[in-house]
Amino acid sequence: MPFCNKCGDPVEEGDRFCHSCGAATTKVGMPATPSSPAATPPPLRQPVPTPAMAAAWPESGWEREPTLEERAEKRVRSRIELLQHLGIYIAVNAFLVVVWALSGVGYPWFLWPLAAWGMGLTIHIISYFIGSEKDTSRQRMVEKEMERIKLREQVASQDEQSPPPYGEGAGE
Repeated sequence: MPFCNKCGDPVEEGDRFCHSCGAATTKVGMPATPSSPAATPPPLRQPVPTPAMAAAWPESGWEREPTLEERAEKRVRSRIELLQHLGIYIAVNAFLVVVWALSGVGYPWFLWPLAAWGMGLTIHIISYFIGSEKDTSRQRMVEKEMERIKLREQVASQDEQSPPPYGEGAGE
């Protein structure tokens, strides 16, 4: 009697599938996978890096500072995206104004999409100019918070080491 190479359970002669695990058989009574489970180990899963892992193992390279070239590439990419957004905005809204003008110059309905899309474009422009500052301001905030924590720890350690002021002893 043959056995399933996937789960090891017996497979009846003539069965096309293993009744336990459902593995298909290629020949009557033979499992689809000719190798044994011990011969082919399951694929290893790579760990998903988390901020805690990166803090625990800084040499792992999960959280590294971007190089100057990477930062410049990111900035150029965002500038190109902004210019594309601006160009499409101008082209589409110019087309809408022409359609409005050719349709009889009634109510200026083109102002609604112009204003709504303009708000989105304004947000894009603001995020472009503030985006480069965001990284540095975040870094400054982290450094300030680290200084505060160090100062608190120093004050706490000094309080533990220094004797109580005169007159505040345990016997009084």
